[in-house]
Amino acid sequence: MKKIILVTLLLSIGLVAGCQEPSTQLSVPASTLKEIAKVTNTTSWWGGRSKSEAFIVRAGGDRWFKNYRKQFAHPGEDKGYIAETVDVTGPKLGNYYVRGSGQREKSDHMIPPQCAELSTMAPTTQIYCGLSAWNAYLVTSDPGHKATLLAIADHVLKEQKDGKFEWTKEIPSRDLKAPWISALTQSVATSLFLRVYQETRDQRYMDAATSAYRWLTVPLEEGGVLSIDHGNLWLEEYPNIRTPSHVLNGHMLSLFGAWDYYRVTGDQQAKSIVERGLASVPPSINKYDTGYWLTYDQVNQGDFINGDYLACIIAMFDAAAAISKNPFFSDTATRWKDYQTNDRLFVHLAAEAYKNSLKK
Repeated sequence: MKKIILVTLLLSIGLVAGCQEPSTQLSVPASTLKEIAKVTNTTSWWGGRSKSEAFIVRAGGDRWFKNYRKQFAHPGEDKGYIAETVDVTGPKLGNYYVRGSGQREKSDHMIPPQCAELSTMAPTTQIYCGLSAWNAYLVTSDPGHKATLLAIADHVLKEQKDGKFEWTKEIPSRDLKAPWISALTQSVATSLFLRVYQETRDQRYMDAATSAYRWLTVPLEEGGVLSIDHGNLWLEEYPNIRTPSHVLNGHMLSLFGAWDYYRVTGDQQAKSIVERGLASVPPSINKYDTGYWLTYDQVNQGDFINGDYLACIIAMFDAAAAISKNPFFSDTATRWKDYQTNDRLFVHLAAEAYKNSLKK
């Protein structure tokens, strides 16, 4: 599986010798080329270049590297993410734990335009629209944003059935047949409803938050989303009983919903879920962290996330550090920020491609 995914990834960034016009000028930093040469042990020179550098030129050169950067580079400060790290423990809920950098200041795009078409969206996306409206309202105090928030919350409330937000799309690759529920969806719904309740004191939203949260406590075997794997607690974005994948971002965001529920209600079970869920991450981190990039889950080890996704997970870990006071999360976030700038994934992909070319 890993080899197939790697080949697909190489194809996606244009690494096929002969499919592009060779470039003699490379935008690849000299330090990156040096690292590739070190990894591939190509210190000898051919035509003024190391053998690995010559291979990169033949494989597409400048265009290859630019395609790589487009897919895996940091999205930029104007398109990145902000972690909430200031007030994350008190009973009064503020900004959601991770939000787009466009919600830092007043702008015309604090709520994505597509949120006007909620009926066409998946459940999780609808709820994110509500959280975007909440964050926008906090920044601006604009009654228009509050009206949008309440309209979205009311729409989402009507979508809830027995506390659940059911997905009607089947995912054969994850052995999920409709209808199924996701810990991620249940969690962000909990967070949205709790915020709207605190703003309006409308008991409907408190009841909806409780109903959504309760599914985070139900084991996979009973139709829920909670998984215990070798003593570690995971909240499953994709609740596959036979092969729980422990998607990292889904787990982290799901814990934020449980944490919100604890903050507002003082529920000790919610607190325990968060504590155990956060404690499950450090001993498992090497199942995601390859030493140069991150994989999406613990099942498909060659399924690398993109640059925007990495920036989002870094913000999640910064927020988790503020909640838990565990330096593991801040230290890991710092290491991953380095991945964003040093092109380690490019080094790995280039080295693998070069070695594979020698076998032909």
